Amino acid sequence: MAGISNSKFALRQHLIHLGYAFGARPEVVTEKLNAHLGPERVKQYSELVADPTLTGEARENAIYDFFNDLTEANLLRSLSTDVTLDTCYFLYEKALAHFGSGTRILELACWTGGFSSFIAEQHPDCIVTGVDRASKVVEICRALYRCPNLSFAEWDYRNAKPSSIEPADVLLCSLGTNYDCPRDAYAQFESSSVRSTTGYVREMAEASRYFKSWREAAKPGATLLAVLRTFTFPRFLAFIDAAQEAGWTPLLNDFTTVECAGNNENIPFLAFNAESAARVDEDLALSQFTRMMNKTDRWGTLNGPTALGIYRSLGNRHVLATKEALDPSGRRIVEELGICGSLGYLYRHDGFPNVDLTLLSRSLAEDLFTKSTMPGGGPAGVVVDGTQNPQVSASPTL
Repeated sequence: MAGISNSKFALRQHLIHLGYAFGARPEVVTEKLNAHLGPERVKQYSELVADPTLTGEARENAIYDFFNDLTEANLLRSLSTDVTLDTCYFLYEKALAHFGSGTRILELACWTGGFSSFIAEQHPDCIVTGVDRASKVVEICRALYRCPNLSFAEWDYRNAKPSSIEPADVLLCSLGTNYDCPRDAYAQFESSSVRSTTGYVREMAEASRYFKSWREAAKPGATLLAVLRTFTFPRFLAFIDAAQEAGWTPLLNDFTTVECAGNNENIPFLAFNAESAARVDEDLALSQFTRMMNKTDRWGTLNGPTALGIYRSLGNRHVLATKEALDPSGRRIVEELGICGSLGYLYRHDGFPNVDLTLLSRSLAEDLFTKSTMPGGGPAGVVVDGTQNPQVSASPTL
């Protein structure tokens, strides 16, 4: 595709051209916003934000509908320009492989259209639509942009999709949901099932509306890429379950976080396909959530009595493979690879005795097991810290 520039600098310059105030301190941006609004509207906005009678959707809608033009809308977003840039560019890089001639792209919560217009300009053979529930902002976007392959539509996707919006091949969402965390979920954290907590139930009710509407706006097999503030496990699990309930398959191994250094945040990135799949087990979801938030599949290694004590405390261990070997001095070494709930583990001991226990994500443990029994490859040693012991031979369990 001609003219593609996938540099982060290009996106930054594009947003600056539209009025984003990069590099300005929050207090400076606030001063600019107040000067543009004028004393009377500043007072109205302050009263609106502080109004105790406005909660939930009513409060969100009132704030969104307050802004009248592109300058004040972009100044509001400029209070976190680095987050906007980091999350949008991350989505762009992840989505590039899905773009082709005639690809329909839908940006959810496009606000003033900065990201949508960047994609449309860089990919003239794609068809880009930006949607937002702020009617005034959508009107501004329609009047401002002149790309023939770019359009805008008003849609509060907590409601059904308007018939005027064509189903898309790729859906992109950067922080386009309510992100109040379910703080009361942890009041019931002794529950063995997070799915029974009140926080999860409330988050599920909200997320179900999003994913149902997004599925209506997706072609069969379409891709949904989203950066969402799912910082707690109840919220994360609710979003996974809501997506599956609506007919999305979570691509768990693609889940990661976007590092937003300017805001000191690592924001979860989630990926889905528009097709149905069996419901994700809660332990597997927890394992992937832990991997995603820690940005690693390896969660620590214990040695000696502590390793033995923790290993003995792991209930309901499911052993995937065991390996035995003799070291150069003839000492017998035993290694065990297994899973236990949301954990994977590698347990190693010899007759000296030396004991080691490495805790892993469940998916990594399963992956190591798969690789150790690849057809035609012969038995392989249990992989520990990226290496494998060539002296290890497969036990009958393999």
